[in-house]
Amino acid sequence: MFTHTKQRRANYVFPRPGDWNSHIHQSGYWFVEEPTDYQPSEALIRFLQAGEKPVYIGFGSVFDTDEKDAMSTRVIEALAKSGRRGILCGMGEWRDLPDHVFAVDSIPHSWLFERVSAVCHHGGAGTTVAGFKAGVPSIIVPFANDQFAWAHRAHDLGVGAKPIPVKKLTADNLAEAIRFVHNDHVVASAKMLATHMASENGARDCAKVIVDCLEGKA
Repeated sequence: MFTHTKQRRANYVFPRPGDWNSHIHQSGYWFVEEPTDYQPSEALIRFLQAGEKPVYIGFGSVFDTDEKDAMSTRVIEALAKSGRRGILCGMGEWRDLPDHVFAVDSIPHSWLFERVSAVCHHGGAGTTVAGFKAGVPSIIVPFANDQFAWAHRAHDLGVGAKPIPVKKLTADNLAEAIRFVHNDHVVASAKMLATHMASENGARDCAKVIVDCLEGKA
C-alpha cells in the first residue's frame, strides 16, 4: 500500500480521486526509453542552431494528409504572426518553406522536445506527457476523444494554452496561443511540472504494490 506521501507524489497531473479506497493505487508515469541511436540530419542541426528555440507542431496519426495545404498554411502563418520559428512534423515534404520553418517526417519526441520552446499537437496521451516531461509549454489542438481532456488539463495546470479544437483552428488563434505559452509564468510552470514528474518512479512503485500483494502485505 502506498504511503500518503507517495500518493501525493503521484498526483501532479491528475489528482487521485478522494473516493478511491486503499486498494486502488495511482503511481507516476512509466516511461519507455526511445532508441538512443537517433542521428539528426545536418540540416536540422543547422536550423536548431540558427536562432531561438523553435515551436514543434505535429498532429500525429490523426493528421489528414488531404488537409496538408490548408493546415500547413495556417500553421506557417501563425508562426509568422507570433514571430516564432517552427518545426513541422509529419505534414509531408515541402520545397519552398520560409526560413523560419523546418519540416521533418518523424523524430523521437524525447530527443526533440528538450530542444524546442513549446509543443503544439493533437493531445494524444503519449505526446502530451512527452511535452510535460520535457518541461516545455503545450498548445493542444484536440481532434477527438480523450484529446480534449488532455488539452483542458494542460491549461488547468498552467502549462498550456486554452484548447483550440481543430475545427476552430485559425492562424490568428494559434498565433495568440503561441504568444501566450511563451509568457514567463507558463514557461516556469512547465519546468516545475517536469521537475515534479521527475521525482516519481511509477514503474518501481507499481512493482512494489504487486510484490506486497503477493506477500500478503496489501
